Amino acid sequence: MKLRYAGTDTKKPIVHFVNCIGKDVGSLIVSHLSASFPDYQFVDINAHEGIDVEGYFSEIEDFGSPLAVIISGSMSSVNDDEHWIAAVKELARTAMDPSHFVPLLGVCFGHQIIAQVAGAKVESDSRHHEGMVTLELQQDIEGLAPKAAKIACYAYHQDIVLGCPSSFHTLLSGDGVINQGMTHNTLPIMTHQATLKLA
Repeated sequence: MKLRYAGTDTKKPIVHFVNCIGKDVGSLIVSHLSASFPDYQFVDINAHEGIDVEGYFSEIEDFGSPLAVIISGSMSSVNDDEHWIAAVKELARTAMDPSHFVPLLGVCFGHQIIAQVAGAKVESDSRHHEGMVTLELQQDIEGLAPKAAKIACYAYHQDIVLGCPSSFHTLLSGDGVINQGMTHNTLPIMTHQATLKLA
């Protein structure tokens, strides 16, 4: 079996980066993550090249699950009719199934994908959100920040998540959007719309 998704360094915890941005930018992000977190191995999975979802879960069943899967941002909309977007949605849907569960982190487009798969609507906003915004935590993040803490973020998106799926609760709100981030009620799944930096 040709390993497509397994890492090469079996001594390091593996994190899969589902790259929805594109080869060059995604590779730069993976390089930066690898340099910033040298105790982890980041595997770049280019979504635009297609993801064999069945093969992915078969492989991690045989060779071990990653520590987590990060679904990145994208210049595309989650509502675009593209084969690769459908595959990312299927990967997120399957990863949230208890029989295949893998911890997930969704960033921007990844936030929208996970929210939509969980039952929320994602629609284009009349405003284009670009620039620094201040968001407010809607719950405590143990060891990081208390509820109501202000978070300075960089936003760059057109689509927004309307409401919060019933299996999640809102983590961040602000900039006229109720669901800027969310966490699952029981599983280690977290998402956020904007690039976060503690104020």
